[in-house]
Amino acid sequence: MRVRIIKKFESNVKGETNIVGKVIEVHEADEIKKPTYIRYIREKDNSIEWVPKDCVKPAPEGDEELEWKCEMIEWGEISCPFRHNKFLMTYYPKGSRPYDTVTNPFIDDDGEIYYYQFDQDEGGWKDDTFVIGEAEEYDNIEEVLFY
Repeated sequence: MRVRIIKKFESNVKGETNIVGKVIEVHEADEIKKPTYIRYIREKDNSIEWVPKDCVKPAPEGDEELEWKCEMIEWGEISCPFRHNKFLMTYYPKGSRPYDTVTNPFIDDDGEIYYYQFDQDEGGWKDDTFVIGEAEEYDNIEEVLFY
């Protein structure tokens, strides 16, 4: 089962840190011995990590779409070549003009947070992916603020 780490937790593996935002593959733990944990087998050394269930949430295949936490105004949906021409809602900050609009932010399996930008003046997507930051900089994914 794919899960995303959403809160830091104490590792039972010496010298390991748990990266908020990272996606890991886990297995159900013994419901009698460890009912509030799931089992994560580390690839590099096959060590077993016991992960508290409240520190993870199911992760979809591929990058996950997040939402802006600041006040954004919907501009409209635009076909995005970076997301297989899927129509994505674009936004601009309240109080500004929509010269450029942006997609919601996305988080990849390693916890990198990014978005795409559409240049309304030129009528096309900017070639760059705009990286906001890394979720690992936070103790809880809910603390990540997107402006």
